[in-house]
Amino acid sequence: MSMKTASELEARFEATVVADPREAAEIAYAIASLKRQEGDLAGAGQYARRAIDLFRSVPTDTLEDCAARNTVVEGIVIPDIIHEDVVKERFKDLL
Repeated sequence: MSMKTASELEARFEATVVADPREAAEIAYAIASLKRQEGDLAGAGQYARRAIDLFRSVPTDTLEDCAARNTVVEGIVIPDIIHEDVVKERFKDLL
């Protein structure tokens, strides 16, 4: 399976955002990373902010809460521990 572009992954994000905000947060992180790679810095910042907002809406009190559900999303490695502060650090230049 070839790696999807950010725009292809956006449909998965939209389908997931209401049903599973935690999963959607990781997808938004991946989209932000892909958009950065594609040179779309404004889009990367937008999806980084969406990931931050989603992580704020779900529990992140324990290590288990913050453990990544996915190791890789469409070629983007998801940090083992991920929450809003991780996203802020990784995308601080775009926020």
